Amino acid sequence: MAGLIAVVLITASLSSMSRLLRVALRGLGDHTSSALAGLVMAIAGGALLPVVRVALADRTNQAFVYLVPTMCLACVAACALSICARLVRGRSFLASHPV
Repeated sequence: MAGLIAVVLITASLSSMSRLLRVALRGLGDHTSSALAGLVMAIAGGALLPVVRVALADRTNQAFVYLVPTMCLACVAACALSICARLVRGRSFLASHPV
């Protein structure tokens, strides 16, 4: 019975995802596809990284597991710095869309 309730609740939460995506992507114009790709990567990362962290925790110590989110945040920071550098130089972060 608990499994059935879990399936129903998961389905209900997934139906609200389409509404959230529409609100998040509203008014982006030409940048909608890039924003959607970012949202999909964020959702996929949120689903995959806990599995990676648990597998790593089983094989190493708990302190080492914190390197996984640290590396992810370092990648996000590098991308943000790259985008800021391009915007400062007057170029768009998307090559085909001038600022």
